[in-house]
Amino acid sequence: MNCIIETETEKDFTEIYNLIKNAFETSEDADGDEHDYVNNLRKSPNYIQDLAFKIKVDSKIIGHIMLTKTYIERKNERLEALLLSPVCVLWEYRNKGIGSKLIEHSLVVAKEKGFKAVFLVGEPKYYNRFGFMSISNFGIEDTGYIPIKYKLAIELQNGYLADKGGKISIY
Repeated sequence: MNCIIETETEKDFTEIYNLIKNAFETSEDADGDEHDYVNNLRKSPNYIQDLAFKIKVDSKIIGHIMLTKTYIERKNERLEALLLSPVCVLWEYRNKGIGSKLIEHSLVVAKEKGFKAVFLVGEPKYYNRFGFMSISNFGIEDTGYIPIKYKLAIELQNGYLADKGGKISIY
């Protein structure tokens, strides 16, 4: 399958909205408002268009991923990082490596742009293969309601998160 990954553009927003809605309708862990969540992220100052990607087969968008700014709060500082959310693939294209391609591509581009860490909420068994691990390994606490085992991080710059602790609000 010949896939092309490109940065999303405004003309893609409606198709991506429908893709996300469709993709999360088939997920048992969905809240049902992921498509609106993405639109809200785009309106926020944390949106980085250069880190929002679509993947296409022919001219059809079959997957999407977005990384936005987030912050680790420490006693005397605020560290910038990224939040990977959401990543989605149309049902008929799942289990073909499409999600992996999107994740790997987004991490490479984020690192090239100078970002030093990425956080997400997701299934550890899936995301560990990309190098994500529990935020507790970095001494980071989360103020959200989702169990800590699903809150993951990866350093794009070695040692950026090591032994520094802090708090982050993922969800």
